[in-house]
Amino acid sequence: MSSEIAYVATFTLNGEVHADRLGALSEPVPPSSLIEPMSPGSLAR
Repeated sequence: MSSEIAYVATFTLNGEVHADRLGALSEPVPPSSLIEPMSPGSLAR
């Protein structure tokens, strides 16, 4: 499940929908960054 969260956070922060899952896993994301993309406000944007 953690891999899915990292993937979502990565392509959201980068602004690219076609983000590499491997890149997301190799790039550690801070806990705060994982919560931001999951927020309804960020998705509405």
